[in-house]
Amino acid sequence: MNNSLKLPSIDYKEFKILTLCKNKEFANINHMAEELKVTTRSVRTYIKQLNENLGEDIAQIIYVKGYGYKLEIKNKEAFELLFEENKKISFDFNVKDERILYLLDFFTEFNDVITIDQLAEQISVGRTTIVNDIKSTREILNEYNLDLIKKQNYGMWLKGNEFDKRLLLINYIYKDSKNDLKNSKYVNEVDTRLLKQLKTKILRLFKEDNFYATNQIFEETIKYILVQIVRIKNGNEIVEYDKRFDLLGSYDEYNLSQKIKVIVEENFDITLNEYETLYLTLPLVSGNAAPISKFMSNKPQLRENISDLMEKIFKEIYIRMGIIISDKTLRDNLGYHLEFTLNRLLFNIKLKNLLLEDMKENYVLPYNLAKISADVIENVYNLVMPEDEIGYIAIHFGSYLEKNIISNTLQKVAIVCSTGLGATNLITIRIRKIIGENVEIDTFSIFDIDKVNLSQYDLVFTTSDIDINSNYVLKIDTILDESKLRNKIEKVIYLNNSNLSKNLNNVKLADNLIVGAFLHEKYFSVLNNKTISAALKNMIDKMMQDGVVGEKFKKDILEREKSHPTIFKSGLLLPHSVNDKSNELCVSIGVLQKPIQYQGIEIKIIMLIAFSGDDQNSDLLVKVYEEALSIGQNEKYINQLSKCRDFYDLTRTLLKISIK
Repeated sequence: MNNSLKLPSIDYKEFKILTLCKNKEFANINHMAEELKVTTRSVRTYIKQLNENLGEDIAQIIYVKGYGYKLEIKNKEAFELLFEENKKISFDFNVKDERILYLLDFFTEFNDVITIDQLAEQISVGRTTIVNDIKSTREILNEYNLDLIKKQNYGMWLKGNEFDKRLLLINYIYKDSKNDLKNSKYVNEVDTRLLKQLKTKILRLFKEDNFYATNQIFEETIKYILVQIVRIKNGNEIVEYDKRFDLLGSYDEYNLSQKIKVIVEENFDITLNEYETLYLTLPLVSGNAAPISKFMSNKPQLRENISDLMEKIFKEIYIRMGIIISDKTLRDNLGYHLEFTLNRLLFNIKLKNLLLEDMKENYVLPYNLAKISADVIENVYNLVMPEDEIGYIAIHFGSYLEKNIISNTLQKVAIVCSTGLGATNLITIRIRKIIGENVEIDTFSIFDIDKVNLSQYDLVFTTSDIDINSNYVLKIDTILDESKLRNKIEKVIYLNNSNLSKNLNNVKLADNLIVGAFLHEKYFSVLNNKTISAALKNMIDKMMQDGVVGEKFKKDILEREKSHPTIFKSGLLLPHSVNDKSNELCVSIGVLQKPIQYQGIEIKIIMLIAFSGDDQNSDLLVKVYEEALSIGQNEKYINQLSKCRDFYDLTRTLLKISIK
């Protein structure tokens, strides 16, 4: 390059336009305006200024009618130098997170020594600021087995192997940030034509190899390859052995990565060593699990360690919650998912779960089961489980708990309607939508029921409060709320399938299962205790006096509350354990006269559940938990219940909550 050629200085918006034009053959002005959050007129002004700053000797952005704006580079060497020197303006150095991101990016690329003063000058901040930023940067680097080594009067440099540097690049620096990989040199330095060919060949390989990959796995594979190509091109090849390579080499997907190796070598005229091939296995085994329906046929049986892990998880769920899970589909689906999960945790690959807050708010029980699973995984593998990963596990439990047992259980139902034919037809159509096409439905007017043996039906729906010779009766409205009706039907079926059918007669009067079947007046208390332990003993002693629970139940509850309490920010404490005395499922509610501070939460209500260890009652227990957890999620509900001072007021409030 001509040393007399002076490189121009450009501002942030001009650099952004330059980047957008560099990344595409033709850039759309509306897209540029949207990215910069300005008008198209302003974009034209910026382009004019940018062309003046660049000068015709380096580059120009020209408009091609019918296509858009095109970057024409006159002096490639000067342009690349200008682009690299101005890259730092894409970071906002007034924001600490942006400075740290820049430092991570800088040290990953910088293969020399630099002093703190040089760094401070480079990003125009004070020495104290850069010292604090370096401390935060080191914390992130340490997560990837990397570190900044400092030597007095000499400077600092990044220590670590190439494999971990790539994990940092892919999974942190260019993950969920505005410095996305697609705008980085890892795309810009790869010929557009070769990149297109690469994607086509990888897709063809996945199809030919019968490897079902989600779009996310495909995109991650391409990303890993792009980083690999540019890093090797710049002299950063993986040459050090890593013990994690043994795990990657043990997967069936390693065979596929060897075929990807051939494509990369042919496409980009490079040679990949064994470690580079093992690196290519990582995106194939760490992506989010593919839909199991298409995934199962290609997958071998669960690995022994995963199979053992599933047993530990289901056992812990039973110990803590009393829910017995023996569903093979859930076991396989969740097991395959956890294979991916463990790889992400081991290699510190972070996934953003966009459904997390929704899962925590609307799928409380599945999320609680997922948290128990996370505790087991952390205990077995000594790996920290992020909330995003817990949310993904919760999706599997959510699918399992929402299984439709209605059409598989009911064979014949009756509808007794006190209104006209039109209303009866409407009710029949809506009930049919819920129970399915294979269930036989008979309809009767209120005047016919004396002539019919309704005990032959699995379930009887009625629009009136009348005495009917059947245990399985549901009172319904002419205008049905399908969601609530489905919930009611499931409750009756679960009760029918359990060994607690003696409680069925109460259910026809209640929308709330806790009130209708398992909450007894004698186990309601207004508590004046000063500690949670004392309050729990008070409640349990009442149940023990009646022989409902035994000493083991009391011991288990008190011990569990110390290690795994179920507490809601709303002020609900939900202690629960297996009833060692009988198969009775019983609920006791204590309202605290004065809230008690417990593990940082002000407890107002204690809902104590003694559950049966019987497999027949497991699904029923799930419905009880769902009711309890839905109440615990709502601070308004807890505040209403905390004002109740007698059993009648409590049950009335619970029923009002259920109707909402």
